[in-house]
Amino acid sequence: MLYQVYLVDDEPVALNHISNNISWIENGFQVVGSNTDPVAAVDEIKHLSPHVIFTDVRMPGLNGMELINAVKQDLPQTEFVIISAYSDFPYLRNSIKLNVFDYLLKPVNKSGAEEVFFQLHQKLAKANGSSPDQRTGGSSIHDDIVAYIQTNLNQRHSLQSLSSQFHLSQNTICTYFSKYQGTTFVGYLTELRMRRAQELLSTGKSIKEIAMLCGYEDYFYFCRVFQNHFHCTPTQMRKKLAVARPV
Repeated sequence: MLYQVYLVDDEPVALNHISNNISWIENGFQVVGSNTDPVAAVDEIKHLSPHVIFTDVRMPGLNGMELINAVKQDLPQTEFVIISAYSDFPYLRNSIKLNVFDYLLKPVNKSGAEEVFFQLHQKLAKANGSSPDQRTGGSSIHDDIVAYIQTNLNQRHSLQSLSSQFHLSQNTICTYFSKYQGTTFVGYLTELRMRRAQELLSTGKSIKEIAMLCGYEDYFYFCRVFQNHFHCTPTQMRKKLAVARPV
């Protein structure tokens, strides 16, 4: 299932950036609408009933907090992610009061957004009655895709490459991962690679070699993803594993 997203930002350049430079489909989401006019956006949002709204904070006519309040009156289950160039505390504090899901700073980068997408998809999957931790059915095609990824973990994988390999549409593959894994394609791949990296840290392989074996050509990007996932660096994890290992 692709969850529907609506984007609001009074700056056309910023709206275009987040709309076209973020891997929405790969992360299990689909942009169904956008608007630079927050007042007009409220009416359109109420008509479309998207699952998630990404909104700027400081906008003329209606700021992000006012927009959230207006939408919540009719769509209380909608999730919100605030996007702003300002990291000032008052806005963040108000967003917490409004139960906003997360807060991203401009310019939104791919790696930062993907972590939010993963957590957001987990929450939406639970709200829609599927468990993110347990497979509820079997699909031979999906099993083939998973087996292929696991066997070739060191290779680069994308929805486009899998679509070509298995002669399926990208939307179909996204649906499989949502239905049978309870997560997105990117979320599943990241979790798989991180588990493999943790296992390899118990060996004598260098961290750079481990990154390559887990499909990360960029060593520094691997370290950043690892730290976001485990809340410690690969070196720190290796030390923890060494201490916990029985003599």
